[in-house]
Amino acid sequence: MSHDKRAYGWQVQLDGVYSIPFSGDIAGIALLSIAPFCLETEYESWGLYLGGGTVDLKSGSLPDRAAKDTWTMAVGLVYRRYPFFRLHNG
Repeated sequence: MSHDKRAYGWQVQLDGVYSIPFSGDIAGIALLSIAPFCLETEYESWGLYLGGGTVDLKSGSLPDRAAKDTWTMAVGLVYRRYPFFRLHNG
């Protein structure tokens, strides 16, 4: 099967997530991340990402009494492997 190679190359990826832990003093974490330098090929994608978000602490917990306006930051590498070729529309 022939694939259009123009569908691959440098991309900007944006992800958002809200995580709810099963236990502990954290009620949830809202995180937004951007990967401004991602190179995608037919079978894989890799790049650098930057992220940040807020940490919602459980009301009345020790961390909630000790800190206000908690947030988190992340910097790292992202890699994805696609086990099968991907079809692009267009």
